[in-house]
Amino acid sequence: MHTNEDYENSIEEENDYSDFYNTGEEEVVKDNKGNNKKTKAIIIIVILAVILIALIVVLIFVFKKKHPVEFDLALENVTGDAWSKNNVTINVTIPDETNLKSLKYTINCDKNCDYANITDKKVIISNNGTSNVTVIATNVDNVESKKNITVKIDNISPQVTLSPNNTNIKSKDPVTVCAVCSDNESGCKEERVCKEYSKTSKDQTLTVEDNVGNKATSNKFTVTIEGSTPVSQEGDPSCTLSVNKSGLVTATPKNATSYYGFSSSYSGTSGKTKQVSLNKNGETTTVNYYVKNSDGKKASCSITVTVSNCYCKYRADDYTCYKTKTKTVDNPKSSECVNASEHVARHTNANCELFKDEGMTCEYSKKSAK
Repeated sequence: MHTNEDYENSIEEENDYSDFYNTGEEEVVKDNKGNNKKTKAIIIIVILAVILIALIVVLIFVFKKKHPVEFDLALENVTGDAWSKNNVTINVTIPDETNLKSLKYTINCDKNCDYANITDKKVIISNNGTSNVTVIATNVDNVESKKNITVKIDNISPQVTLSPNNTNIKSKDPVTVCAVCSDNESGCKEERVCKEYSKTSKDQTLTVEDNVGNKATSNKFTVTIEGSTPVSQEGDPSCTLSVNKSGLVTATPKNATSYYGFSSSYSGTSGKTKQVSLNKNGETTTVNYYVKNSDGKKASCSITVTVSNCYCKYRADDYTCYKTKTKTVDNPKSSECVNASEHVARHTNANCELFKDEGMTCEYSKKSAK
């Protein structure tokens, strides 16, 4: 027979077992939560480490890249933004070419450009008008650096229009004819070039010029002033003479439309050069030149030529001086050598030399007037 006391005791024992089992479950849950936190922390640490390593790699890659190639551009024989009549050379100066991979250029292009290679660090521009030139330097890491420069070339003659625009101008009074200039590049030196005519004049022209020296001449025109006598527009003839060291006299005639040459009769074949031959130091000779225009006006000029520093350039067997050696024959016993005149040959055991133009070799000059 169980008493109340035994019943109470059994309930207490059950409670004790219940507390035991409940305590174990709570400890397991706590352990799992702790392990999960540790796992998450390890994962976060690993992710941060990966990110850090990737960042370090990127930084190393960035800082390891070579610096862009530095260079300068300059125009040859052109100052500032001035126009040029001729081709323009762009000089590329690169202080350090150690990391240079390529050097290229393009003209008048901003995007999707075709670049051409630069040779000898020079770019020659021949395009008429304004050219915007872009130069690009690429280093070994394919890092690019660009610079621009402007080139202005005017190699086209200006346009010219007569005013009045007529090739046969008639007037009772003096008239002024102008050549009106227009130029799209460097601009005209003068907008209008004018000339006044008070007498009848035939076959007239007017010339205009742009700011770099390109010229354009108008069509021929005739001005008829009623009651006036036609005036010849051909200038008086004249000439000048010069001589070089070898004794060649060269003439420069002006307005010699009918004759120019060395004939005192002002007729025959025109010519501009004449060879002088002297053979003694201090010897002189005078060369005269004659010119005539279509109106029959005549003129002449002269030059006195003297020689100095005469010497014998080649000697034959008889010691005669010659100015020119024509040939060396390797076989001295050949018919060409044996039959040669002793005055034009020099014989040795190995060969013979043939000469022409007997006389001393001298240096010529114009004799100054005292």
